[in-house]
Amino acid sequence: IQRLKHFNLPFVLLYNTLFDKELNFVTIDNYKAAYEIMEYLINLGHRRVGMIAGNFSMSDRSLVRSQAFQACLKDHRIPYQPQYLIETDLTFEGGRRAMQALLEITPPPTGIFCSNDFMAMGAMKTLRENGLRIPEDISIAGFDDIEMASYFSPELTTIRQPAYQMGVKGAELLFKILSGELKGPQQTILDHKLII
Repeated sequence: IQRLKHFNLPFVLLYNTLFDKELNFVTIDNYKAAYEIMEYLINLGHRRVGMIAGNFSMSDRSLVRSQAFQACLKDHRIPYQPQYLIETDLTFEGGRRAMQALLEITPPPTGIFCSNDFMAMGAMKTLRENGLRIPEDISIAGFDDIEMASYFSPELTTIRQPAYQMGVKGAELLFKILSGELKGPQQTILDHKLII
């Protein structure tokens, strides 16, 4: 990104914000979406909620979602327990490993919020391997609403991002930059949807 800026090449980011108001981007409000899915888990009655997060150095989205995770706990007067937040790879295998680590904590969390759906599916596999039922023993929530989320059993509670619309808006924004119509940086925040 620094090289693109240095050579003054026009570009638009999708999903990421990088906390840089000088960049053009199209995304959702990751904080609001993560807070909403956390509140959903808490409203189900969970008081020991964990998070499987992507590495913060690799993903600004994971960092923002973890901030919402902690804020939601605080707003609901649920103590934040650092051992319930695990940073790992944004992969199926990362979710598997992190879930195993969470199960080894006494007592383990009863609800888990994952930074993406792949991690959530990895966590679900680990739960099954340990003889635990979803959602009877532990509730799992993901993020992104990838196509596989609705085919998994049970279907995954997740946040839907409007990926197609992001692509359209990003292309429109890029054309405005190329034509000289856009004079300053523009950030577009699209709506997300909680999928239960």
